[in-house]
Amino acid sequence: MSVASHRTSEHESTSHHILFLPDNPYDVETAREVFTAYDVHITAVHSLAALIENTDDTVDCLLLVEEALQSPHFDRLKTFLEQQPAWSDLPLIITTRSDSKSHRAWQLIPIANITLVERPLPIRTLISLVLSALRDRLRQYEIRQSITNRDHFMAMVGHELRNPLTSISLALQLLDDTEHPVLEILHTQTENLKRIVDDLRELGRITRGELAFDKTHVDLVELTKETTQAFIPIATNQSMTLEIDLPDSPIWIYGDLVRLRQVLGNLLSNAIRYTPEEGYIHVRARSIGETATVTVSDSGIGIPPEDLDHIFDLFTQAHRDTTGSREGLGLGLSLANSIVLEHGGELIADSPGRGMGSTFSLHLPLSDPPTEATEDRPPSASR
Repeated sequence: MSVASHRTSEHESTSHHILFLPDNPYDVETAREVFTAYDVHITAVHSLAALIENTDDTVDCLLLVEEALQSPHFDRLKTFLEQQPAWSDLPLIITTRSDSKSHRAWQLIPIANITLVERPLPIRTLISLVLSALRDRLRQYEIRQSITNRDHFMAMVGHELRNPLTSISLALQLLDDTEHPVLEILHTQTENLKRIVDDLRELGRITRGELAFDKTHVDLVELTKETTQAFIPIATNQSMTLEIDLPDSPIWIYGDLVRLRQVLGNLLSNAIRYTPEEGYIHVRARSIGETATVTVSDSGIGIPPEDLDHIFDLFTQAHRDTTGSREGLGLGLSLANSIVLEHGGELIADSPGRGMGSTFSLHLPLSDPPTEATEDRPPSASR
């Protein structure tokens, strides 16, 4: 069950909801009496398992005693907290004994929004802690609403731009019989706009869980070869060297051929875009253990170290050119990363620094080779 994933500003109640796993049942009534004045609803549960199972999109804070963490369901609680949505950091207030020797509460500190407080504690202290936690939770709801608004705006912009772009493309086709140097510029920039609009629309679909994947057995070697060869004329036209290093045997994965070609195309397009003339781009595919890997390395402008941790974030530029002439919206890599994650893989960026080139590594789970019996169903991982 996900943590508080559906509440929106339109449906948010002014009251708050706390799940309370107490030391004794008398504490429940006391807590209810105290927090009624603050419009806080207290629901008591009797076990850690019940606490986890009842934490839904109506719960704003968890209040429990440290002894409850000795439950065999402690690992479930850890997993539950680790799997919160990116915007969520559900507050937990845990009361401890002053002579407690349990270390379980401390195990939660690196992964969750934990407040430890010794008991007995003054009631004013408890009120202050709870109200502070609830304010924190409200800020998280505001962040989530901002993310929702952003995604809605992206989808709306992508939809609204599609029609005028179609009209422009049709008009350019009518002008193709005429010779004018401006036409080539118009064609190029129109294609760039189409790509941006398509990325916006697809990012919106991924965010809403609407992007469909048609997965089948794919030879990553053949996919890498075909995709890279399509970029050789572009690289040659810019006096770049584009090398391909592929094994002789197939590397089988299970994925969406079109989407994975889109990912590799994005990596190659970025490499060409951010590599100066006379530079080189090297594409390599290998299988290591249970993982299939494709690397795209270039001698381009590189990525500053401070940008590597955020390179796949939405609206983050892949590379920052000091002239500002090569910055974009940062949609392509974010979309590529989302597609790779949907395949159970990982996309990693590395660069020694500005002006020293960069390497993007695509890692995907290997699959067993396709057979007539397995072609239409997901394969087991190679062992």
